[in-house]
Amino acid sequence: MLCHAIADARSLRVLPAMAAGPSRPGRRSAPLSPDLFWKRGESFVVLPVVREDGEVRCELHREFDEQVAQLLS
Repeated sequence: MLCHAIADARSLRVLPAMAAGPSRPGRRSAPLSPDLFWKRGESFVVLPVVREDGEVRCELHREFDEQVAQLLS
């Protein structure tokens, strides 16, 4: 499991790197989920990872954007 706490705006730059991790060719460790998860209380919300034309990006929920923006302001 990879985890990262959201501390400030720089934390959001980690998302693409975390999303790309499971798709790296030649990985030799146990498989990771192809998606990211946002821990909210005692549950997890899927943040789907999209892979297109060699690009990796995470689809963030509007609620994620709003709550993170509050943390960062």
